[in-house]
Amino acid sequence: MKNLIIPLTENHLFSRAYAKGKSDTSKLCAVYLLRNYKRNPDGTPAKTKLGITVNRKLGKACKRNRVKRLIREAYRQNHQYIKDGYIMVIAARAAAFAPYVKAADMTKALKSIVSKEDFFYLKKETSKNK
Repeated sequence: MKNLIIPLTENHLFSRAYAKGKSDTSKLCAVYLLRNYKRNPDGTPAKTKLGITVNRKLGKACKRNRVKRLIREAYRQNHQYIKDGYIMVIAARAAAFAPYVKAADMTKALKSIVSKEDFFYLKKETSKNK
């Protein structure tokens, strides 16, 4: 099985995604998306890198790790909706720390964000009438 999650580890890319990226939120998470202009040697776009942030003020380590696992599972479930060539940062919100939040809830929240037509910088085609 291929590794679907390429981790985002550089701090400056997190900062750039927060400052210049496109964002959208749901009740459970906020998603920041920035285009990654790096290419593979064969010219195809690089795989999307995923960064996960969970605020330390929202819970102790075991709760933060649980929320990160939920976010990673939601990303795996929605991988087909996510295009290559982007830097994606998912920030957990306070509602994600509730004990009744399950992976299906996080998956649904993430799908509602990434399946939006305009979230991945899609340009609408203009029809030419003759």
